[in-house]
Amino acid sequence: MPSRDSPIVSAFPVEVAVRQIYSQHRNLAKVLLAVERQLVVVDAGEEMPDLLPAAGLMKYLREFHHRNHQAAEDQYLFTAMRQRDAPRELFAAAMNDHGLADYKVGALEAALADWLGDPAMPEPLLPALLADYGALKRNHMALEESVVLPAAVEILPATDWEAIAAVFRGHVDPLFDCEPSAELMPLHQLLKAA
Repeated sequence: MPSRDSPIVSAFPVEVAVRQIYSQHRNLAKVLLAVERQLVVVDAGEEMPDLLPAAGLMKYLREFHHRNHQAAEDQYLFTAMRQRDAPRELFAAAMNDHGLADYKVGALEAALADWLGDPAMPEPLLPALLADYGALKRNHMALEESVVLPAAVEILPATDWEAIAAVFRGHVDPLFDCEPSAELMPLHQLLKAA
């Protein structure tokens, strides 16, 4: 038994999974806030934007948050809850949010592409679309953290959490867990400056 002052060497899979999900939520919230703040200044007409952080955001959302985080929730967490006969209302709204978030990222990408086509002509939709996406994700993360995850902790046995923990522990956040790629570096620098 470890002493009171020694670090915990290992954690239960449920703790690992929940900690990873919360961490990935916090990272997304930081990224969204940094880009939203940059675009608010731009939207107010105070300066011409550096669109590279916004381009990095699209890459981060598509390639990490949606393909890894959301997909893992759908394929592992929500599937396990469904297989254990959890009431559908506990996770149905969260699943619907994932589909809506995918749609909204498409709209964000289109608005950014328009702006990149003529950087001198600000794209008025981009800040509003990003604010709308951010609101959706913040509400979604709050729902998962206050309803879905507590219910999953109560319903799912340890054997289910082993697979869930393994998939979330396997995620490497390209902004927070390693040296960012050249495409993500402007977003990384914006985060450091925030």
